[in-house]
Amino acid sequence: MFINIALIGVAALWLFVHMSVKHRFRELQTKLPSVYQTAIAVPPNDDALPQLIALSIDLVRKEHCAVPFDALSKQEKRIALHAHAVEELPAWMIGYAILRLSAADRALVQQLRQVKTSRPTKTKMHFGAIRQQQQLRSTSKS
Repeated sequence: MFINIALIGVAALWLFVHMSVKHRFRELQTKLPSVYQTAIAVPPNDDALPQLIALSIDLVRKEHCAVPFDALSKQEKRIALHAHAVEELPAWMIGYAILRLSAADRALVQQLRQVKTSRPTKTKMHFGAIRQQQQLRSTSKS
């Protein structure tokens, strides 16, 4: 009896996780053409970090290119979607979603995840009471 209830609970949890990941990827799929166009069309600044979507297409084609979204193959669109997901979604969702990819595509998405995590984090600028508190802490330490 207890095992049946536990199995039902696990199945319900898996179904909830699966449907939420599927829903988030569907939202990203609708935004993908416009996000891809801006990632390809806008040249990066010297200090700007490269867009993962453009980087993913370059890695798939093994050359630097600026191809329109409609000219991408189905595999390239799938990789671009996962690259956009790496930038937008939590890590556990990407980890769950890449289970369905081929080994080569999974390795490519893992590389994109490593690129994202190795990027330097921007320092947060605080204002008002938080900044004053930080200044008080720094003066009391020295």
